[in-house]
Amino acid sequence: MPSTTMRSSSSSLSCGERSGSISWLSSTAKHIGSPTPSSTHKRPNKLTAAAEAVLAALRVFRALCRELSVRAEPCLAKLGPIRRVDLKAVEILKANGRWPLNGIAPILGPVPGVEVGAEFIYRMELALVRLHRSPEHGIDYDPVSGFATSIVASGGYPDLWNFSKGVLSYIGMGGCPGRRNGEARDQKMEGGNLALKRSMEEKMPVRVIYGFRNLKQRTASVFVYDGLYTVDACRKVIGSNDCFVFEFQLRRMEGQQPSSSKREFEMMKMFRKWQQRSARCASKKLSKGKLSIETEAVMKLLS
Repeated sequence: MPSTTMRSSSSSLSCGERSGSISWLSSTAKHIGSPTPSSTHKRPNKLTAAAEAVLAALRVFRALCRELSVRAEPCLAKLGPIRRVDLKAVEILKANGRWPLNGIAPILGPVPGVEVGAEFIYRMELALVRLHRSPEHGIDYDPVSGFATSIVASGGYPDLWNFSKGVLSYIGMGGCPGRRNGEARDQKMEGGNLALKRSMEEKMPVRVIYGFRNLKQRTASVFVYDGLYTVDACRKVIGSNDCFVFEFQLRRMEGQQPSSSKREFEMMKMFRKWQQRSARCASKKLSKGKLSIETEAVMKLLS
């Protein structure tokens, strides 16, 4: 690989001039969220075209995130501290014209290729598979229809979960409830809060993703898609910061893969195993000088 340099400008994060184009993400992600072709049938041990596209995009995105974490390449070693490697990965992809979701309309209801119980390591993977587009906000919505598309319940606000009964008490966005820093203020019925209220009034389903955190981390470490919920009620209450907040009552729709009250414990075990496995894989690849197909694609992108 020729020597490369990383420009510090956020508008251009490619390592030098691109020496060729790779279309791994553009070619696979164009199928993400698209209906599965009628000619594709679900067979044992066979994935649909949409599911294969989702997995292919996730594999390479995770490979790029791992390279950013290890930073063995000279162009990556020059980067300063990275708080979230997933956001940096998206910046690199956008700078190279490889982020495929620009201008694509959000999806209401289920996302083809994403099964209930699907697990995600990075927050921006939710955006990549079109499950939840916002990198930080807990409520995502379609500005055209005005309906909420999805919510992420990760403990940032004092949400109450009841897995056994499929019930979620979700605090709306804004106002900094439950946060130590920031000026507390009343929440407003606008943006995501208004979208959730409209979904309640029109009985539109909302995707729910739970974020589980490692005890040593402040942000969620593992995200799990729990399926479709309906918004049953909305009320204005006094929050823990003595300001008004909106409390939404959501209920899991029947006929879906069952939830598990032990999921948080299982997710923590899975996350620790993933950490150990990815660390071992990175160590072996660096020591042997061999790269996986996904990592080779990432290196082509950065070259």
